[in-house]
Amino acid sequence: MSRNLTNAPQTCYNKEERGVKHIETNYHKIEIIRTCDSIHLHFIGDTHKGLVNHDEKKFDSLIANIEKDPQAYWFFMGDMCDNRRPDHKFYDPETSDFKLTKKEHNNNFIYSCYKEMKKRLIRIKSKCLGIHEGNHDLGNKYGHPYVLDMCELLKVPYLGYRALSVVTISHPTCTASSQTYKIFTTHGSGGGRKTGAKINRIEDEAMSTDADIYAQGHTHLLSIHEGIKHAASRVVDGAFKIIERPQIFINTGSFLKSYVEGSPNYSEKFSFKPQPTGSAMLKIEARKNKITGYTLK
Repeated sequence: MSRNLTNAPQTCYNKEERGVKHIETNYHKIEIIRTCDSIHLHFIGDTHKGLVNHDEKKFDSLIANIEKDPQAYWFFMGDMCDNRRPDHKFYDPETSDFKLTKKEHNNNFIYSCYKEMKKRLIRIKSKCLGIHEGNHDLGNKYGHPYVLDMCELLKVPYLGYRALSVVTISHPTCTASSQTYKIFTTHGSGGGRKTGAKINRIEDEAMSTDADIYAQGHTHLLSIHEGIKHAASRVVDGAFKIIERPQIFINTGSFLKSYVEGSPNYSEKFSFKPQPTGSAMLKIEARKNKITGYTLK
C-alpha cells in the first residue's frame, strides 16, 4: 500500500495488529569508521512543530550538523508535532503556525506539520536508532497513528512511549574492545515545576529498568548527570566483588521557546520557568568505555 503523510491512508489503526508492543526492544550494532574513535549519540525531542514558538532555526541547524557528521546517531524522544484539538484546555489558535497549511493542497494542518518534519528527518534516517511517540502527538485521539506511520515511511524503529535498546559499538581495527550499552528511553510524563522533580522522574526509572543510560523527554528540561550503581561481579577464582557501574541520566530538552512576544502560549499563562531550547548528546568512546555528555543549546 502506498503511504504518505499528506492524505490519510486507509490503514490499520490497531497498533497491536501492526506489531507494536507495550515496551519496545531494539538491538543495534554500530561499527565506528576507521578515522574515528567515538560516536555522537543525540537525543532529540519535544520539537512541537505546529506552534509559532517552535525553534525552527536551531532545529534545522542540528539536523544539518547530524547529516554531515559521520559519527552521529540519534533517538527522537516524542512530541514531534503539536496536535491539540480545539477542545483541548491548552488550545489557542493564536499560538498555531497556520502558515504551514498554505503549503498543502488539502489544507490539513496536522498532516502539514508531520510532512514538514518528514522533510527534515528523511535526510538523517540512516542514523536513526528509533522514534518515540509523545502525548502531544495524540495519534489515538485523532484516529490516526501519525508517528507510527512516520516510522514506517522512514523505515526506522518505532519506540512507542517506552523502549529498551541494546547498542553494541565496535572499532574495525580493535574488535576485542567493543562495548555494549543498554539504553532506556521514554517520552515520559509529569515532572513538576522544580528542576529536581524533573530529574527525579528519570532517576526513578532506574528502580524498575536495568540500563546504563536513561533518557526522558516531556519536561523540556535539558540536563545530563551521572550516577553510580553497585553490582556484584564474579572474578576468575569464583569469588565475588563489588563493582561500580556508571549510569547516565538525561532530560533531553526541547525546541519550544518558552516565551515569544505576541504569542501567549501556555508557558506564559501558567508562569512556567523559562527553559533554553536545545538537545542532549553523548560522546561514546567504546575503546576507552568512556561517555561524555554535552547539552547543545
